[in-house]
Amino acid sequence: MPLNLIVCGFLGSGKTTLIRRIVREALADRRVVVVENESGRESVDGLYLRDGGLKVVDLRAGCVCCTLRGEMAATMERIRTDFDPDCVFLEPSGLGDLADLLRIPGFEPDGVVMLVDVERFDLLLKLNRDHFLRQFRLAPVIVLTRTDLSTPERTAAVRDELERINPQALIVEGGDAFDGNWWLETVPGCYARFRAFFPVLPAGGPRFVTETFPVGRPVSRDDLAALFARLAERNLTPVRAKGCLCSDAGWVKADWLAPGRLECSPVAGAPECGGFLTCWWVDAGAGTWAADAAKACLKEWIYGTK
Repeated sequence: MPLNLIVCGFLGSGKTTLIRRIVREALADRRVVVVENESGRESVDGLYLRDGGLKVVDLRAGCVCCTLRGEMAATMERIRTDFDPDCVFLEPSGLGDLADLLRIPGFEPDGVVMLVDVERFDLLLKLNRDHFLRQFRLAPVIVLTRTDLSTPERTAAVRDELERINPQALIVEGGDAFDGNWWLETVPGCYARFRAFFPVLPAGGPRFVTETFPVGRPVSRDDLAALFARLAERNLTPVRAKGCLCSDAGWVKADWLAPGRLECSPVAGAPECGGFLTCWWVDAGAGTWAADAAKACLKEWIYGTK
């Protein structure tokens, strides 16, 4: 039986980047399959992982811990038959709830790792403090990401706060998580010790509006920056946006993280669906107003109309 590992974390915490690097650098001699669950209509991360030469199984059109729960048993059986893997990484949607992930029918985890972007830690608590405190308390292993973009003092402060929230968790910085034995031995060992006393906590978390927009024209980094500036002017700033877009230099994977970090990296070819951009907004109970208003804003940006 393969080793089943969950790598979870909020939108933009760096899950896909971490998995790609781990498999290529630390587990290159192992048969590894990544189960990618994208909450948007198109899988940006699946494209990025395949571009790195990885075997990827996509679960789309919903969250694996809710609408796609029934698919996991059949998916895992197909993976075992088709690939005979040593290790399966499940990368759930960044909107998933860890308590639900631990109860997915057909997927018994051997290890769970939660990623936390130190620069967005305060933002998570502002979005929904109770929900994210619950997530942190359920994580046996926490990896601090994007510490290179922060200060040592900031990283230490986030670590101290997480240790206070979850004193049983093993907390490491991202650079310490690229050893194959760490994933194959330490992570499962932490999970085995931790699972006996997972705290039972009430459910409830933020709801999100997600929309995927086709982008048929070439765009530059400056074009993207202008788009997010326009959204901000109209109080439509998303929590996260990502997509695959055509630029003058070829196809790129674009990542935008609130409160304003834009990253672009090349990919080796066009997605079958063409260029697209997926955005996530917090749903404050106003229905589809954000999506409808954003569609109008995106139409102006894509087609140059008013």
